[in-house]
Amino acid sequence: MHLRDPERFAEAVNRLRGSRSYGRLAHYLSHATNGVVDVEPLWLYRIANSRVGSVRAVDTPTKALLFGLAMMMHGCHERHAAPEVLELGRVILENLLGSPKLAQLALAEIETLSKQLAHTADLMHVLERCLESWSEPEEGW
Repeated sequence: MHLRDPERFAEAVNRLRGSRSYGRLAHYLSHATNGVVDVEPLWLYRIANSRVGSVRAVDTPTKALLFGLAMMMHGCHERHAAPEVLELGRVILENLLGSPKLAQLALAEIETLSKQLAHTADLMHVLERCLESWSEPEEGW
């Protein structure tokens, strides 16, 4: 999967990462996604420094969505304002999904709900619920 704009993607990842180390962020992403997104700290470092143009660690739409949601949730922990978290999450998803329209579809309900939320902490709870539902294994497979 090729990134549409590696520099903007790197900036969004760095802003949402805040002051957390790459190792701790990798652990956070794995924990938040129930192990579905398991990335190496070195991969995060290379991504955050615009040193790669393609992404294999999140090679499915589900993993891409989970990575984006977990990064947004982490941004809430870092005390970013909800609109900023949503905008940075959109940049991440546009790059990973390869399309602004797909990112818009993926975030439509979250963005609608966010307009009704009073605090960034409320957005974090919405993102947690989304992550829980998307990272559960599908029955019947």
